[in-house]
Amino acid sequence: GRRALMVIVAIIVAVIIVFVLKAAVVIVPNNQAYVTERLGRYCDTLHPGFHVVMPLLDKIRFRFPMTVQSQELSDVFETRDRQRASVASAYRFRVLDPQRASYGSVDYASFLRELVRSSQKRYVAGQTWDGLRQDSRSLETEVQRSVDEASDAVGVKLLEYEVKDLQSVGVV
Repeated sequence: GRRALMVIVAIIVAVIIVFVLKAAVVIVPNNQAYVTERLGRYCDTLHPGFHVVMPLLDKIRFRFPMTVQSQELSDVFETRDRQRASVASAYRFRVLDPQRASYGSVDYASFLRELVRSSQKRYVAGQTWDGLRQDSRSLETEVQRSVDEASDAVGVKLLEYEVKDLQSVGVV
C-alpha cells in the first residue's frame, strides 16, 4: 500500500519535471530569431541556439526568418502628364531587429510592401511618362532612399529594389 503510493507519487513528480523541462528548453534553428514575452510584455530576443526560458511565464510570441526575403509588386500609377503607367517591381529585404519587427507594425512585410507602393506612387506622380520611361534608374534610387528612412522603425532593411517592367496603359 504505502510503497505503491510512493511509487505513484514519484512517477507523477517525474512526469511533471519532464513537462516543465520540456517547456523551459527552447532550441532556435539557424537563420531564425524568436521574440519572447513574459506575462505579455517584451522579455528577450532569442537567436539561434539553445535557450532556457521560464515555463508558464515566458511565451514565444513571434518567430522571424533572418534570411533575405523577396517580394514582387505590380501596380498602375498616374504620371504628371496624366498617363497611366504600369510598374512591375521586385524587392529583397531582411529583418534586422526582431523586437522592432514585432512591435513596430502589425505585419512588417505588409508595412514594407505599402512603403514601396507609396514611394513608387509619389515618384511616378511627379514625373512625365517620357521622363519616367527614359530614367527608371531614378525611380529605383528614390524608392530605395525613401523606404530606407521609414523601414528602420520596423526593424527591416530594404536590400534591393528593381523595376522589372514599365509600360504605358493609356491616358486617364
